[in-house]
Amino acid sequence: MVKETELSGEVVVASRGFTQTFAGYMIGRAETDAENRGEAAFDQQLAAMMNAETEDEAWAADETGTTQARDLVGCEIQIFNMTSHASTREDIEGLGFFITCNAVMLAGPKNVLTATGLKVGDEFVLSTGAPLVVGKIRWHEAHEKLPFAAQIIQAGRALKLARPVERAVQG
Repeated sequence: MVKETELSGEVVVASRGFTQTFAGYMIGRAETDAENRGEAAFDQQLAAMMNAETEDEAWAADETGTTQARDLVGCEIQIFNMTSHASTREDIEGLGFFITCNAVMLAGPKNVLTATGLKVGDEFVLSTGAPLVVGKIRWHEAHEKLPFAAQIIQAGRALKLARPVERAVQG
């Protein structure tokens, strides 16, 4: 099967090596994204401090880390952006990159929310190197469809994004 897909203004052909082509693009992008990363993180943390309403919120503003997508199976989130990072970890098998995204927790199983310390409505940084999750987020970014909502699911060994759960309209 051959399909044309746009990564960054150029057309690529899907083939058996497409995952490696995509990984090469994301690693190259990580080098570009790295130039702005430090200042963006500083700006975000400083803004959180200045907008804090309590002393606890001010102290917590620069203590946040990332939440792994694999720890949020069953949760529905809204994703706002994507930043690529080159991976230097040798203890895990991967494609040489991972992404982080600013996100908001929309819904999730109580046990998952408790385990991660997140609550519905919380803003957090999502981190993943799962190729199908990264690909779905990259598609939305390339087609200017950010932000978007999705549910994180496990399909066999693969971590994926699915459409949000349908809900009854209240009226």
